[in-house]
Amino acid sequence: MADYWIPINDVLREPILILEAVIVLLGLEFGVIFLYRFLKKERGKALILALSTFFFAFAFMVFFFIISDLYVDYLSLPESRHFYGNIAYSIMGIGALVFTFNAERELGQKNHIFSIILLGSLIFMAIDFFFVIIEPVYFALVGWVLFVIVLLIYVKKISSKIKEYRLSIYGFFLGVLAYGLGYASTINLMVSSFGSISRFIGDIFIIFGISLISLVFVGLPSLREIDWTKNLNKLLLMHKSGSCICEYDFAGSRKTPDQVSQVIAGSLIGISQLLTELMESKKQLTIMDHQDKQIIFAYGQDIIAALIVDEYFGIYRKKLAKFVENIEIIYSPILEDWDREPIRVKPIEKLIKYAFS
Repeated sequence: MADYWIPINDVLREPILILEAVIVLLGLEFGVIFLYRFLKKERGKALILALSTFFFAFAFMVFFFIISDLYVDYLSLPESRHFYGNIAYSIMGIGALVFTFNAERELGQKNHIFSIILLGSLIFMAIDFFFVIIEPVYFALVGWVLFVIVLLIYVKKISSKIKEYRLSIYGFFLGVLAYGLGYASTINLMVSSFGSISRFIGDIFIIFGISLISLVFVGLPSLREIDWTKNLNKLLLMHKSGSCICEYDFAGSRKTPDQVSQVIAGSLIGISQLLTELMESKKQLTIMDHQDKQIIFAYGQDIIAALIVDEYFGIYRKKLAKFVENIEIIYSPILEDWDREPIRVKPIEKLIKYAFS
């Protein structure tokens, strides 16, 4: 062993190799998941595609580090680690740049300052690839810091506007913290100071962190949803018999059910029931396109709510379902045997304002 040495060559070498192979597979899997989600469901969300690129880049970065730190003979090929390290950091830098650029675009930051700094780091890294000026880890550190800052700004902006996602936000921050601690534990300084156990523990934290980040990010909304109230048009609250209980115009005019509203309510319920029967499925109609509007349905035991919006966001379905649940809790004695007697609209109006604010 005197003439052959690699950074990690002790009893933890194989466990570390297994953990990092798992990290590579997870990165590829999450990349495929987000790519599929972009292609099949959310072509309008460039950030989803960017996140897919990021996970693919992350997987390849770890792959090259496995080669560098577990298989390279440093004495016979002393330049190999620098070569593989530069490849790994460059791939990850490109992934971080793509994600950061799209995140800044969605955040409305037209100057793209973080993306420009990241691009500069990549250019210096390319120069360092040939002239070996400094260790590439320092360029990577700049990229990681900027990437995390942009990511946190994105998530913080969502959490400040849409309270329904705050639990997911906490999970996201926990994932970022776990990943950060894991990554810090795998750098050369930590491994040199504490041995391969540091990298072993770091890999475990990384697996937990990227898994939590991915699972949480799937459920996070686009930043376009921050202004979801601007797309609200009208809410119709209907009894299962087809009668309209209440009509609410989000432009500012609250209405009690008139003859026109009754016709609309009956038509919507009829359409819902017809489509459900035609599809021969127990699954109820949840969303319908009508000209340039979209109608979202939520069902209770005795009532159906129809929310008319300019553009569909996932937040509407959550809020509408919660609204229907609250209405049925409060008005259940009345709704069970309702004989079309007028229901006081003002309390319902307050519930609407509370639910959609």
